[in-house]
Amino acid sequence: MIRVGSNVNSSSLDRETINQLDVLVVASDARNHSSTAVLTVRLIDINDRRPVFATTESYVADIDENSLTFSRPVIVKVTDSGYLSFQLTGTTASLITVHCDVH
Repeated sequence: MIRVGSNVNSSSLDRETINQLDVLVVASDARNHSSTAVLTVRLIDINDRRPVFATTESYVADIDENSLTFSRPVIVKVTDSGYLSFQLTGTTASLITVHCDVH
């Protein structure tokens, strides 16, 4: 039996760079008899990228005084490979609600 340790590589493995490792395992005995097998290690992708907004500038929205709605819809586009959640922060954030429409 061969036990594979938890320390696979001294550098980080990145699924976007390589998706699998093929390792040749050689077993030999005292009489110099040997046998080989291939160990395939598949890298599982994790969400290691941060969400990206469609613009690096600030988003601007106009609302008329004493109005309950924005003059036009405010669209904030953000992409990510995983689950997204949104939070409004700041002293006036409680005055606005968010509706998320996922496409």
